[in-house]
Order: sequence, then structure tokens, then C-alpha cells
Amino acid sequence: FRENESEEIANHYQAFNKICVVISAVLILISLAGIMGAGAGSNGALAEGTETVSGTGQPETPAPTPAPSIDPAGKIAAGEDFTLLLQSDGKVACIGDAKGIDTSGWSDIVQIAAYNDHAIGLCESGHVVTTGGAPGEYDAGDWWGIKQVAACAGGVIGVTPRGAVWFAGTEGNTLMACTYWENIDRILGGEKHIVALAKNGEVLALGENRYGALNTEDFSGVIAGAAANDSTF
Repeated sequence: FRENESEEIANHYQAFNKICVVISAVLILISLAGIMGAGAGSNGALAEGTETVSGTGQPETPAPTPAPSIDPAGKIAAGEDFTLLLQSDGKVACIGDAKGIDTSGWSDIVQIAAYNDHAIGLCESGHVVTTGGAPGEYDAGDWWGIKQVAACAGGVIGVTPRGAVWFAGTEGNTLMACTYWENIDRILGGEKHIVALAKNGEVLALGENRYGALNTEDFSGVIAGAAANDSTF
């Protein structure tokens, strides 16, 4: 009887040892999993808001932030033989054969435009200054509340925030009809035609149409453009 009892105790002891081994192994695995999880949380965790590529579990590379665009429109202007540069202090430098262009007294300028023998500058106050041409030819000194200026052959143009258009220039200039336009956002000056970008995205044009520069009826959703001698972009 004692011999059988000792054998039974031995069997129970071996079973107990096996259970202990299994429990120890499980505890070791749990500990390892915890360590790996903590490491991922401190070093390998995805940043908050980072998405993963579907089906791979890999972090999706965020799209690079586009660099801010630099719009030179209104900062540089060119006439027939001269170039104007709007400086950071609000003054305007002139290089080339000025031919009566004098910007030395201009200040607080935020935009410039030029064409052939004349130029116009928009002051921060909404008033404008002009230079060039015959005395009084481009007199726009009484303009106020202007948000954008342009220059064309024989004229200077201003646009108000309400979309009205003002014109000063050579007497009898057919481009003066632009003053009947309404709801205009921006004016583009060409040689013998001018183009207007309306606030609704339409494009208006008037002047000489020798090569179809006025054929803008099908333009829509336009936010920027340019007018050359006999063409419109």
C-alpha cells in the first residue's frame, strides 16, 4: 500500500511540474509581448492622425505641403524701352531709356503697370499716380478706391472693388468703352485691345480683333490671364 501511495504521489508531482512549466512559458510570452508593445509605442507608433495604406499596415506618406506661389503680377512692369520694379519699401525703381517716365516721387505703391511711353501706380490708399505721355494725357489723379490698375496703348485703367472700370488716356480712344463694363475683377491691357476677367469667371474683351483676340465668348471659370499685342491668353 505504501509503495502504491508513493508512486501516486510521484505521478502527481510530475504533473504539477509540467503545469508549472506551461504557466512559466505563458508568463514569459506575455512579458515579451508587453515589452514589444511598449517599444512600438515609444519608437514605432504611428503619429496621431497618420493613416495606413489599405491592406499593408504601413504608414501612408503624407502629401508634401506645396510651397507658397509667388505672383509677380503688378510687381514688375515694362514699357517700350524701360522697366519698372516695385520695391519692398513701396517705391518704384526705373531702368532703361525712361523717355519722360519719372517715378522718383512715388511712395506707398502696391501695384504697377506700364505700356509704351506711360506708367501707372496704385497707392495703398486706393489712389493712383501716373507718369509719361503728353501733359495731362493720363491724368487719373482724382481716382480713389481703386483695387487694380492696368495700362494699354493710349490709356490707363483702374478697377474698383465693386467691379466698376475707370479709364484715362488719349482722347477718342475706343478702349474707353470699357467704362461700361460691370462686375469686373481684373483688367488685362494689350496694344489695341483690353480684356476683363469678370467676377463670375467670364472673359470680356474690346478693341481690335484682327487675329481673333476678342473671341473670348467660350471662356469660363478663368482666374488669370494675359493680353499681348494681338492675342489673349
